[in-house]
Amino acid sequence: MINKNNLKVRKNSIKNVYKITKSMEMISIYKYKLIYKKLYYNIIYNNILNQILNRFDIYLLNQNNIFFYKFNNNNINNILYLVISSDQGLCGSLNLNLYKKIIYHIKKNNFIFKKIYFFLIGKKTNFFLNILKKNNIIFKVLYKKKLYKILNDINKEITNKIINFFKINNSIVFIVNNILLSNNNKINIDQLLPINTLNKYNKFSYLYETNNEILINELIYEHINSKINNCILNNMVSEYFNRIKITKNASINSENLFNKLNLIYNKLRQFCITKEIIELISNI
Repeated sequence: MINKNNLKVRKNSIKNVYKITKSMEMISIYKYKLIYKKLYYNIIYNNILNQILNRFDIYLLNQNNIFFYKFNNNNINNILYLVISSDQGLCGSLNLNLYKKIIYHIKKNNFIFKKIYFFLIGKKTNFFLNILKKNNIIFKVLYKKKLYKILNDINKEITNKIINFFKINNSIVFIVNNILLSNNNKINIDQLLPINTLNKYNKFSYLYETNNEILINELIYEHINSKINNCILNNMVSEYFNRIKITKNASINSENLFNKLNLIYNKLRQFCITKEIIELISNI
């Protein structure tokens, strides 16, 4: 027979679990809205920078700046991946799918025969290193940091490091992150450097008040910095969206389990009361 006291303890513990998961859900919703607002304004800023860069004269960009040029993958010796992960768990298979996509991208483009470097953002990238070793991929980690520290520093440190690496090495730089589209997570692998101009805007003959090379370099720095920040915010939006779903499901499941246990407990309590009444009546 089920022990009433044990059932009561279990019922109360499930109730506490429900309170915790519900609180985590509300916190995730608040943070999701906060990050989404930042992402919205950053997208607007990033789009304006893209328009300015694409309206520059292409000849001027190609001749006076190393960040714009046509290249062949066979001539590239170094591959750099900026991988944006998360600091916390409770986001399902968000990070695992990201890591699998990177492995697939490396093998698909035959980068496995080149020198591969990683800039890792987020504590959960420790698991990624184990996956790389299991797939016999030779790599080197150049930079590793927690995600929240990047946002506090406005990611300028990592922008400088990536630009310096690109200038010194014959390389191509990719940025990898999760992005939320139509309430579904998509993995984004985008080429960060060299920059490919879209050439879809009408060109303007700008009157430069300073040296045009200095101006372009400043714009490129802002473009790269804004793009990295945009990818970090996108990844955080995906992370909190997944955390909302998981904590919501956990709250629903714990609530259903509490209701079932509460029903069993009430039936058992009623059975005990009825049994005591019967015993009293039989003794009269």
